[in-house]
Amino acid sequence: MTTPLDVKSIQSLQKELGEDFALVLGVYLEKIPSRVQAIAHALQEEDKTKLGQAAHALKGSSRQFGANHLADLCHELETRCKGDTPLADGHHLMQTIEQEAKAVEKAMNQLIQPD
Repeated sequence: MTTPLDVKSIQSLQKELGEDFALVLGVYLEKIPSRVQAIAHALQEEDKTKLGQAAHALKGSSRQFGANHLADLCHELETRCKGDTPLADGHHLMQTIEQEAKAVEKAMNQLIQPD
C-alpha cells in the first residue's frame, strides 16, 4: 500500500509557512469532510457543474498538502464532469475518494500528533 502523503511536499510547505503551518493544516483537515460531502451530494444530484467545482476544490488543497493520490482521484472526477461524458463509475470513484480522504486525515493527524 502506498502512503497517502508526499512528506517532502509537506515539509516544503511547512518551511514556507513557518508558524502558520499548523493553522493552515488545521483548516485543511477541518474542510476535508465537508468537501467530500459536497462531492457526494453533487454526484447524487447528478450536477456536473457542482461536482466539478467540489472535486476541483478538494484537488487543489490536497495537492498543496502532498495528498497527491487524493488530488489525482479528484482530478479524474473533475475531468469526467466536462462535456457530455456520462459519469460512468462515478459512485465507485466517490467511494475511493472517501477512503483516500480518511487515509489522508489519519496520516496528517499522525504527523501533527505522533503517538
